Amino acid sequence: MGLAPLRAIAATFDNDENGNQYDGPDIPAHLDEPPPLQPWDAGYTHCVLFDPDRFPTDTERDELLERVQRQFPEHLRWCLDPVSAATLHGRMHIYSAYHTRVFQQNGYVAEIEPPRFESGPPARSIRSQEAWDAFVVNAVIVEAIIDACRKLPPERQRNLVFRNAFRDALTPICGLMDNADQTRGRNVLCDLEGLLVAPRSFDRKQTAFPADPVTWKWALKAGRTQFSSFHAPTRRAIRRRADLEIRAWSERLEDDFNIDGLILRSTQNLALLRLQATEWKFRERPGYVKSGTALFAGHPDARATKGDYTTEHLQHVQNDLWAGGNYVAPAITRPFASVLDDIRSILAGGIGLEDETIWQDDLTLRQSYSSGSLEAVAGWVSKLKRMHHATLTESMAILIQEVVTDELDHLAELTDKDGQSALRLVRSQFPDAIWREILNIAINAPDHINAFEIRYRWNDNPTDPIALERDGDAIVIVGPMIDLRTHDHALWGRRAEIFRARGTLTI
Repeated sequence: MGLAPLRAIAATFDNDENGNQYDGPDIPAHLDEPPPLQPWDAGYTHCVLFDPDRFPTDTERDELLERVQRQFPEHLRWCLDPVSAATLHGRMHIYSAYHTRVFQQNGYVAEIEPPRFESGPPARSIRSQEAWDAFVVNAVIVEAIIDACRKLPPERQRNLVFRNAFRDALTPICGLMDNADQTRGRNVLCDLEGLLVAPRSFDRKQTAFPADPVTWKWALKAGRTQFSSFHAPTRRAIRRRADLEIRAWSERLEDDFNIDGLILRSTQNLALLRLQATEWKFRERPGYVKSGTALFAGHPDARATKGDYTTEHLQHVQNDLWAGGNYVAPAITRPFASVLDDIRSILAGGIGLEDETIWQDDLTLRQSYSSGSLEAVAGWVSKLKRMHHATLTESMAILIQEVVTDELDHLAELTDKDGQSALRLVRSQFPDAIWREILNIAINAPDHINAFEIRYRWNDNPTDPIALERDGDAIVIVGPMIDLRTHDHALWGRRAEIFRARGTLTI
């Protein structure tokens, strides 16, 4: 399981790179290599994206290739590419939710299968629906935290910033008080010193992001239906555990315990998931899918580029924020792919916000390797804590070793402040001693053991340090449901004071 040989080889390549560097004149543009072939080009090798479980044998796969060749006789070069319905969106030349339905029905779809669009609201793809479900399920978690805080003794609830957290914190983050709510700013969230809040006053210097609004009651209703697919413990067990942990921490910290800080922290994950779910759905709007494509050039719903379509859409959002005769709407922008935001999202059960060019642009794909490794570890931790079970394979152990020993630091995408914060966030999910013990067990395992069962169990006393136990061949990590370490808790309490004048998560 050691990585020393690979690192030695990589170091050799690094040394050779400078020695073989080309210092000659620039190659004139007209002599440079031609642009790479694109889908629909005559010499391009097109992909048949297929479910390997539906076509398990070579004979079945050969027949599949022949079937697609008959469907597209003018394109003779084809290859098979195994995918899943959840990853299909990033592999299509022009993707729409229609393609996922075809894939699920037939077990395959051709890369250049033309998209189709149904009348009415655009359907969400599997990936987009996952992002939305993560948002509503986390609303249920926030509800449990708010209710647990409301059960604390009166002396713990004095001088609150958010006197009614459902009205003052959860409603602004979800967007709507009720279905008749026409409050300006309901369909955006605004950045305030790194926090996501609902705008009620408007300034040109603000930056806001589109965010599809719902009432918090609707979010809770939707979240309850999806809860069991995100968490192994029942909703009742989660609520009881929230009561236990918040009571225990309030007794442990006494006057340093801060209800407002706890609520602010929990709603920030919810706000981020709402933005990401909105962005995933935007990418599947028929007009956006059609824009910038030769197939739909001149179509009334399409624009010359996806950037043109986006600008027009954001202008509509901005127009909704007109304030009487004075135009003071903030700058409206789509959320961008951020490794830190993606890690926060994944740890909360979300899917992050994949860069749109990741599959089409080789450079973006290469740069994504470092963050992708970090996101894989975050996803493993998230599943372990939510489902109370995960499998530690050799490949995951290698990724964990890289994260815990800082061996991802040399990769470009994680050397900036955002990447380093993401790295620290993943490492902070367990104490270093726990990470090291997991790796020691894996490294010293007998040769015939290729994977370990890892369990997560809530501790009897939520304020106790996280511990590791053995249960036969299984590794059991014992810890809390809510990570409420004192220094983080104090920081969030101070940040909540920003909203004391208004009493709500608005600006």
